[in-house]
Amino acid sequence: MTIRKLLAYGILLLLAIVTVLPAQVPQQWVGEWKGMMHIYRAGKIVDSVAVSHRIRPAEREGAYVWRTEYHSEKMPVVKDYVLRTKDASRGLFLIDEGGGL
Repeated sequence: MTIRKLLAYGILLLLAIVTVLPAQVPQQWVGEWKGMMHIYRAGKIVDSVAVSHRIRPAEREGAYVWRTEYHSEKMPVVKDYVLRTKDASRGLFLIDEGGGL
């Protein structure tokens, strides 16, 4: 699996989390999760990678550190983001990758 595909799956995972749970406030997300990410093609598993995900409050009010680690032997990847509150009453947040992204 290429790093490009791995990152694309990670971004899709982040979008799915934010889309499925928009009404929850980030405080309920704070913690650490670990598991196996299975990658499918045509309904069959073609690869898998251990993943850990940590969310913790950042120094800035209303912001959270959003870190995902892909524990691949061939291509380990760490993605650090900042989850920023856009409109808490509506459950809207932004994921900031840094560098203007």
